[in-house]
Amino acid sequence: ICGKQELLHWNPGEICQLIHETKDYYGNLKDFVPEYTLQDVKNHIKVNVGNLYHGLCHEFIHSSQGVEKEQLQFAYKSIFYLLQNLHFIRTGKFILKKQDLASYLEGLDLQVLQTAESVKIKEFNGQHAFQLLFGWCQQVLHTIDC
Repeated sequence: ICGKQELLHWNPGEICQLIHETKDYYGNLKDFVPEYTLQDVKNHIKVNVGNLYHGLCHEFIHSSQGVEKEQLQFAYKSIFYLLQNLHFIRTGKFILKKQDLASYLEGLDLQVLQTAESVKIKEFNGQHAFQLLFGWCQQVLHTIDC
């Protein structure tokens, strides 16, 4: 539920996700939101991966026992959405389901998605999950403009 004026002023970087994940029942959502470009989606990814990276750095420095498992679980929550958007800017295809997206991914992207699923379970290797996500953030930040 959202007002028309709020939608018209929504962040263009989030419109791609919103349009692809929303079913139209009455009219077309595209008519009520700002247009977006691939650069908007890239900027959205950069901001969110940068925030994730910053949070991991902060937690690593300020936590007495390294990154807490609960913090890692929280950090991994956004991975699917970031990977959806990354896949979209790389291929032009927006994949709605995790299982389907996994079949398109490889390398570090696939490892991060798989780890995102495994951290939902209480028992996982926190150090490995941290290092993997930290390295993935670095890679995305280095390559997002490509």
